[in-house]
Amino acid sequence: MKRAVFSDFDGTLSDGYIAMEFLEFLHIKNLYSNNCYHTQMQLIEDFKNNQITYGDWICRWAEVWADGMKDQKADIIEKNAKEFYATFRKNIYKSSFDVMDEFGKKGFHKVIVSVGSYEVIVLAAAELGADYVFATRCEMIDGIYTGRLASDLHLMTGKADCIKRYAIDNDISLENSAAMGDSIHDASMLELVGFPVALNPSEELMSLAKKKGYAIRTYSNILEEIKKM
Repeated sequence: MKRAVFSDFDGTLSDGYIAMEFLEFLHIKNLYSNNCYHTQMQLIEDFKNNQITYGDWICRWAEVWADGMKDQKADIIEKNAKEFYATFRKNIYKSSFDVMDEFGKKGFHKVIVSVGSYEVIVLAAAELGADYVFATRCEMIDGIYTGRLASDLHLMTGKADCIKRYAIDNDISLENSAAMGDSIHDASMLELVGFPVALNPSEELMSLAKKKGYAIRTYSNILEEIKKM
């Protein structure tokens, strides 16, 4: 059977939150609902003040993201995504390119699994040489966003569900595969594979990784771990 590496993007392969920065970019250009923008900002404050959990924030972020995109034209958003990404790409860790290249040399399928918005994650994934992308998609009808989600990655088991489907469809052995993530939202993904790596982990994921015996690495030493794999 084949093997794959499944990697989160934000915090794992890059610095910052690409979806939030893209949201800011669209809002400034009047391409994102003002009401939904302020709801997103309140959700961040609620998370920072421990009024909601990280999982709750991610779940609500995705729902509000889709709602805020309602009635936008897909071709205009795509054009702006490319403009935005040209500036954001510097946030990707240099080691991320080396890591993905090393996995490729070892014959791994390279799959990005992110709750970030598909419109920008797909651009980063292409530059990183990924073979496939799972990211948050908004429903569109006739090239117009409907305001509804078309994916379930925001759910706590969403990433694991995607990986299971990909493994079945592509004859992938999860036991011989790897996964990399930085937050507790990646836990369901990490526990499915034989080589889980907590990469630049949050305190919550760090604690779980120590209990589970996962490899714990940062962007500065992850390449050494992959070379040993």
